[in-house]
Amino acid sequence: MKILIGVVLFNPEIKRLKDNLEAVWSQSKKIILVDNSSSNITEIKELLKDFQGIVLVENLKNKGIAFALNQILENAKSNEFNWALTLDQDSVISLNLIEVYKRYLSEPKLALLGCTIDDRNFVYKKNKEKLNELIETDFLITSGTIVNVNVWALLGGFDETMFIDSVDFDFCIAARNAGYKIYKTNKTNILHEVGHSRIVNFLGKEELILNHSCQRYYYIIRNTIYLGRKHQGIPLLKQILLSIKKIILVLFFEKSKSQKIKLSIKGFIHGFFMKINK
Repeated sequence: MKILIGVVLFNPEIKRLKDNLEAVWSQSKKIILVDNSSSNITEIKELLKDFQGIVLVENLKNKGIAFALNQILENAKSNEFNWALTLDQDSVISLNLIEVYKRYLSEPKLALLGCTIDDRNFVYKKNKEKLNELIETDFLITSGTIVNVNVWALLGGFDETMFIDSVDFDFCIAARNAGYKIYKTNKTNILHEVGHSRIVNFLGKEELILNHSCQRYYYIIRNTIYLGRKHQGIPLLKQILLSIKKIILVLFFEKSKSQKIKLSIKGFIHGFFMKINK
């Protein structure tokens, strides 16, 4: 059972990246970093002197997280790894994560396995209850998720037209539609951070305020619409309403409102016209 660990980089905070690498290094030395043209690549290389053996792939241009994830999985396939653990640059895995994951990798039709996500900025009330040891779920984020390399190949990889945002959800939908299973365990966790997000109460419900960059909102809204067009099991009307809700939350709770809304509307329109990658 061979597991490759892959981390996608883009202008990482070096201290956080060091914490990330120390956590994975203690569990496996089979690590690949894919850098999407970071401006601090010199600092990254200096850090890697303390982690001999890590493979660093340098992309001269940022082609998006989906492209980088496919590079990781292609490396895993070429080197005959059965599984690839994908991580964001600022996530820190629990010291028992690999050990725990190995318990469940023989589950039939397993495509993806994830764990509890502890965000540095907030705790959802609905997440405070303990999960069962292993439960089937519909979606997992990329970070902290272990991917079945054979399933990745059969599904044609991650959708590179999406660039960033909802790339992981798109892959989850494709895996479930193909008859594969997605599981989550509470026996291990990662420490993660969704931008500079926070929880607010809006119309009596908890809502996540992302506080992403202006440009990021273009992809968030565009890909929300795109998913509704691409997958029959995802109602387009639901995705339209979700996009409108996200724009409203920006209007009420975020800074740089005008630019974020402008780019969100642009993404909303483009989401209806971008070519579907089957």
